[in-house]
Amino acid sequence: MQRMELQNAIYQIWKKEHLEQLRNGIVHFSTLKAFQKDPTSFRGDKMEGRLYIDPKQPMLVNGFDISSFMKECVISYETNCPEFSFSASILSRKNCHKCTDGLYTVNQEYLNEMRQFGECFLTINAFELIEALRTEFSNTGSGFEYHPVVYINKTNYSKIQEYFNNLSSKNRLTGHLFLKDDTNSYRIQNEWRMVLFDFNNHYPADNNGVNVKTCYLTEMPVLDTESLATLRCSEEYLFDEKENSHANT
Repeated sequence: MQRMELQNAIYQIWKKEHLEQLRNGIVHFSTLKAFQKDPTSFRGDKMEGRLYIDPKQPMLVNGFDISSFMKECVISYETNCPEFSFSASILSRKNCHKCTDGLYTVNQEYLNEMRQFGECFLTINAFELIEALRTEFSNTGSGFEYHPVVYINKTNYSKIQEYFNNLSSKNRLTGHLFLKDDTNSYRIQNEWRMVLFDFNNHYPADNNGVNVKTCYLTEMPVLDTESLATLRCSEEYLFDEKENSHANT
């Protein structure tokens, strides 16, 4: 496994009651379908976990290419176990800028985007959360993978191919789960994601996902989303994407 140097925190923005549960070790993982069916423009994504097929690729029937008649073709991945995802946001130079005092604060564009997710946010020690989940998933025989989401125009087929070519052979199997289209406002969210692979069908799920009970516990307070505007931090707290990539177990 490759560790991510996340001395910097990750942030989840949601309803207060959900964040209070997270403070006490209950981590909610959502289904892919929950995002695919979500009607909102900031959270919903019909292409979550899916990719387009390049329409220039031929599809022959009796030797006749019918690909030109197809408006949109989508790859939906079949899996051998239930998959769920946990999402948070990371601070980096993509969504922060330096203040006059030399510290960093969030961009207004980022603040405007994150307001849509909920009225409160929780600062999470990523290492502590990951270790708590690692213990839980080890006990249940589940797998997981985590790292920042990559944003690429999903109709830019050469970029998509380049993305997969740069992954290890193992990570290519799950690369579609960490790829989002950059044509909407998704990129602004600067998402960090963990995907749970429930190999043994241990976690009972409803249409929205599963709640995973862990030993994670934090005294970090739940704060109003508007207070993100007052956040000031040194450069050390910003995520360095050059030093961090895939991590899985």
